[in-house]
Amino acid sequence: MITGFNTDVKHKTKVYHVQTEDKGRENPKIETLVYMGGEILDSIKVPYHNDPPLEEKKISEMMEAQHKRIIRNIKIGKFDEPEEDEWELGNHSLDEAVLSYLSENTTEDQISVSVDGISALGSGVSSSITVTVVEIPSNTPVEHAEIWVKLITSNKTPLELGRGTTSPDGKLILPCSIPINGQSSTQIIRIQVFSVKGTAEHSYPLN
Repeated sequence: MITGFNTDVKHKTKVYHVQTEDKGRENPKIETLVYMGGEILDSIKVPYHNDPPLEEKKISEMMEAQHKRIIRNIKIGKFDEPEEDEWELGNHSLDEAVLSYLSENTTEDQISVSVDGISALGSGVSSSITVTVVEIPSNTPVEHAEIWVKLITSNKTPLELGRGTTSPDGKLILPCSIPINGQSSTQIIRIQVFSVKGTAEHSYPLN
């Protein structure tokens, strides 16, 4: 049996508990749970190939790498709740505020992510986007990468539009339906990628 990882992570005034375990030979998947106050905030499940069976040492290394990535995400604020004044423009233009948001909320790892179909999305529009994930620098497709797509607006908490995993060619086609834009003048699509090869996050403003 492979020993899992458990870590308490203090960030700002909160303490998160991160738990990572292997789901076993019959269900080759590494799962990381993020808790706070006994409540599960998120569950990250990343499948892996187990045919032929991997050595326990290799699985443990993948578990540790995923565990550390989630801890890093906590420390850089990925699980923070939006502050009430987070979207106040002050003396900045809307474009300046969007650029500032993107620069503060985009991270990359040892994978590259490309997205097609963002331009077709808009308030009240249903369409689909294609996300492609490859390794850097080999450009090898990353299979089983978990993709999360969220909508960020200036007057609401993030809304999950969908999630899924990439196929052997490193691609995921994900239908997305954008709610009708009410009072919010700013909408951003945030795409997060989790895999045993690395993590990445990109944000795209909607026109």
